[in-house]
Amino acid sequence: MKAKAYLQQVSKIESLIKNKMLEAQKWKDCAVATTAPIGEIHVQTSGNKQRVSDAVVNYIDIEADIKADIRRLINKRQEIIHVLEQLKTAEYDVLYKLYVQGMTLQEIADYADRSYRWAVNIHYKGLISVQNILDNSKLKTERMI
Repeated sequence: MKAKAYLQQVSKIESLIKNKMLEAQKWKDCAVATTAPIGEIHVQTSGNKQRVSDAVVNYIDIEADIKADIRRLINKRQEIIHVLEQLKTAEYDVLYKLYVQGMTLQEIADYADRSYRWAVNIHYKGLISVQNILDNSKLKTERMI
């Protein structure tokens, strides 16, 4: 996998985590909103009388799956950050701000009180360094999230 694609996974991971958390909340709300029949009202006799327990069981199963997915995504994000931490300071700073914090190269240059060209050059050098780390490591980088 190329270094840039590897690092770009961070923003996708953060979106996936956010969506998984929203999905868990949706299922929780669904389980809480499901109510048991009240009284002896006979409107329909073929309904599921265990709606509440079924909804809660489904929520618990889905929540466990979602939590496992979130843990996997967080671990992948931490793996990427660990790769960045192996870089020289300037390369780490630029790539971390760009790929993890979501800053633009111009914002990074302004923050460092440097030129845009400096940010582009450090970014390029950092990508080469990340690629070398990926090529020389046993990280499973071929499988994107």
